[in-house]
Amino acid sequence: MLLKEMDDKFSQQRPLMLITVDDDPDQINLIQGLCKEMWSDLAFKAFTSGEELLSYFFQIQNLPHSYDQVILLDVNMPKMSGFETLEEIRRMRDFETEPKIAMITGSVDQKRRQTSIDLGANLILEKPFELEGWKQILESVVQLSTKH
Repeated sequence: MLLKEMDDKFSQQRPLMLITVDDDPDQINLIQGLCKEMWSDLAFKAFTSGEELLSYFFQIQNLPHSYDQVILLDVNMPKMSGFETLEEIRRMRDFETEPKIAMITGSVDQKRRQTSIDLGANLILEKPFELEGWKQILESVVQLSTKH
């Protein structure tokens, strides 16, 4: 592919939106602050439950999308777990066009890794304790998109 063709293809891509789903408002604030610091052109949306995210997707599912989306989805949430949320997302959206999804949890074991894969997650990550770890997590999630 010629350099001009690559530039044209890149310029035609839609901007990226990171959607975070976590029941901890402090984590959402941390992630949002880091996103603003790391990427000036990254849109951000946050939900505190899987139910809120699904409601949002139901509202927009027949509308044209102005953003490519990647989702950072907490596994351990009350009412509806991240795994249950992931399963519902994969059911309601066309698998070929739906957002890339990274699961995040306090500890990643083989069972959680396999469940994530089986349900259609693109990545599973362990929650870090340090700021630099969070930056690495966010870079990994954003790299799921072909735009960044």
